[in-house]
Amino acid sequence: MNHATHGWERHDPADSDIRKNALSYAILAPSPHNTQPWIVEFDGPLRISLFIDQERLLPACDPELRRVCVSHGSFIENFTLAAGYFGYRADIDLFPGGWPGNALDLEKPVARIDLEKDVAVEKDTLFEQIQKRETNRRVFRKNSITDHQVSVLSEASDVFTPISIVADNDVRETLANYIVKAMEIEVSNQDRITETLARFRFNDQEAALFRDGFGFAQFGSGGISRRLAEHFAISREKAEQDISSLGREAVKLTRKQAFSAAAYAWISTKGNNRMDQIKAGRCYERACLKATEMGLAIQPFSQVLSEHQDMIDLREQLREYIGISGGHTLQMLFRIGYADPVPHTPRRPVDDFVRKRA
Repeated sequence: MNHATHGWERHDPADSDIRKNALSYAILAPSPHNTQPWIVEFDGPLRISLFIDQERLLPACDPELRRVCVSHGSFIENFTLAAGYFGYRADIDLFPGGWPGNALDLEKPVARIDLEKDVAVEKDTLFEQIQKRETNRRVFRKNSITDHQVSVLSEASDVFTPISIVADNDVRETLANYIVKAMEIEVSNQDRITETLARFRFNDQEAALFRDGFGFAQFGSGGISRRLAEHFAISREKAEQDISSLGREAVKLTRKQAFSAAAYAWISTKGNNRMDQIKAGRCYERACLKATEMGLAIQPFSQVLSEHQDMIDLREQLREYIGISGGHTLQMLFRIGYADPVPHTPRRPVDDFVRKRA
């Protein structure tokens, strides 16, 4: 067993500690650069408080903490699905410490979740996909997505906020060009590329040591992984000495990924408060789980949505192109298609996410 990823193989019985049991599935949610920025406190036998882990932020890539809040929404969705599967209803109180502003008080919880045994609670079949879901960075195969698949995926995902999916060739090509331009902007700044590099795991030893981030394996075992190994110089030391070369190669790989999409999807909200971001994260996780159930692969492209100053113009151009009206916020943009599975990204032990109260 790969000890860096063994959390993906959990099969705890229903009579174990429900808080840890649900938590073991919640931490399989996606997060920016797989930072796993969640920490919880157990406030009682059936209550957890969920916080942002201040040591796992990305200030250069996610300066407004929007992406980290979206990831908390995905965490909450997994936690709720797991609780329901084991016969518990999850009552969620978002931001119980008070309405969060743009500053977001990191000392206050994002959510308080109370669990209650309920034999009538509905078990969502998407729970069964939590341990299978992955972010797939392969170049996708040249297969088309059907109108029926688009309809099914949309219906399963828009419980919290609508999701838009397009498979039109011209739209896909235009969106792919936006994504490539965004990556060019992203890697033009040393702080951002250094921040990403810090979460890249160059070998199994790094993955096992840190149990976060992502590495060559998530790009598959084919040509794209070999190009990474060749151009990213295998070792962290060599990559850090030639960051500009690493950035150029990232753009080339992004181009191949973006232009291989069978469809693109996005999630937008009417506003951009922290509640909106949580809803978008729950919606995105449901899209990922339903896509997994349908045999589809998903990869998000977050660079073009970034709030840093360098991305403002391109982000606004993208909003206008896809018809995001004023006041609305584009929360997620991702490609959908077909690809062989890749190994899961690492996960830390469940106990690492539990903070003891002072």
